[in-house]
Amino acid sequence: MSTTDAGPQAPGIVCAFAVSRTPPNPALLAAARGHEEGGPLRVVRAGGLCLVVQDVPAALFDEEALTERLNRPGDLERCARAHHRGVEAAAAGRVPVVPLPMATLYRGDLTAARAVTARLAGAGDAARPPVRPYGVGGEGARRRGLARARRGPRGTHRSRRRWPRLPQQGERTTA
Repeated sequence: MSTTDAGPQAPGIVCAFAVSRTPPNPALLAAARGHEEGGPLRVVRAGGLCLVVQDVPAALFDEEALTERLNRPGDLERCARAHHRGVEAAAAGRVPVVPLPMATLYRGDLTAARAVTARLAGAGDAARPPVRPYGVGGEGARRRGLARARRGPRGTHRSRRRWPRLPQQGERTTA
């Protein structure tokens, strides 16, 4: 596996599989294989993110060739499995990743890095959601809070509450 900072490079077709904040395990990434026709999986750094990519031949992955390949069921399956292998390799070693759509192709590392950083800049804070442990905060906590408010203090239930009985018409009350 090689890590490159997106700099000037000979233009080629780069297939992107996933994005993460932390670099994937180099040994696991080197052992994995994306598309059979492409080179080894590698990491391109882009604005604080790591993009897992693979160089692929332009003859098989330009727009016309790819459209033709994806219309054949056998080739579509091979491309989908290759993409899945690339995403799995990026996530190996318990690295949290965001998988990219299948057939995410760029003309070179610099173009890929620019696209990812532009997407991150356009997303603003939406790209950085707050991280909460499971079961803390969020919609579920709000619902649990509303349910408790309706139910009353812990250990009580609406049907067991002893509300003062209102007097019936004509009934005398003692105070």
